[in-house]
Amino acid sequence: MTQESEEVKGLEQYGEVTEGILVSVEQETGTSDRGNWVLYRLVLDSGQEYSQFASNGGLPPKDTQLETVQKSYAAAKEKDEYLRIKLAYQNKGQYKNITAIIRTGMATKEDLPKE
Repeated sequence: MTQESEEVKGLEQYGEVTEGILVSVEQETGTSDRGNWVLYRLVLDSGQEYSQFASNGGLPPKDTQLETVQKSYAAAKEKDEYLRIKLAYQNKGQYKNITAIIRTGMATKEDLPKE
């Protein structure tokens, strides 16, 4: 078994798994009585939104930094490319909270679904 397939298989331990092309990354910041927080919102080509509050920004496996995903997304977008990702999430009411995320490849505008 390759290391990549072990990583992908391992995502199931963090919740339900989905994959797609990352089409939008948004970030909100704020402060609560527990300190500063960051909310990351990732939208896939399916139109589904996944989010995560991050106090330290890290997620398993290997503490993937959401900030790193955001920077990779911005760099790819400058070249008219998109990131293919696979993520695990857990439903919390109306939200789908990201519990793990890995990058699986790259995509172009032609790979996106037509509106």
